[in-house]
Amino acid sequence: MPQYLEAAMNGPAWQAVIPELVPRSQLMAAIALNSAGFNIARAVGPAIAGFIPGFLTSGAIAIT
Repeated sequence: MPQYLEAAMNGPAWQAVIPELVPRSQLMAAIALNSAGFNIARAVGPAIAGFIPGFLTSGAIAIT
């Protein structure tokens, strides 16, 4: 639940910054790139986190 609350608060603020960072002529490309990067991170992040326990010893997992 907390991640949804964070996304609800941070998402609009993050998107509102984009028009201030790029020229108007490149705004559509910047929005598309931001969305693609966000969605890639949502897909790849958990996949990487799933592989981490396989590379750690059982003692390292027990400590964390």
